[in-house]
Amino acid sequence: MILVAEADDLHRRATELDGAARLLDLAGKHDAARERFGQAAELEERAADAIGIKQPRTRGILRVGAVSLWMQAHRFERAAAVARRYLAEPLGAGFHRELAALLARIDALSAAARRTV
Repeated sequence: MILVAEADDLHRRATELDGAARLLDLAGKHDAARERFGQAAELEERAADAIGIKQPRTRGILRVGAVSLWMQAHRFERAAAVARRYLAEPLGAGFHRELAALLARIDALSAAARRTV
């Protein structure tokens, strides 16, 4: 079981990787950026999964963050799977709407990618 302090550390490390990924992306190193976004997403997902229902705001923020990071990593199947799993769990209405909107965007991006292949 992960303690709250460990979840905080996972989130902090994910945030650092997100920042590094953004810098790589700005420098035109898109493959390396996606790699870092994926690493950040893994950590954020672990942090999100560690936070219990007694912390609904933190839980929602981390869940939205994990899905967003998977999207930035261009791991759309993973992002969709995580979003669907989170939508099936107890979540505040605002976070539910945000995840549903992200899932709709993922589905649209996936459909567009299939049309170009």
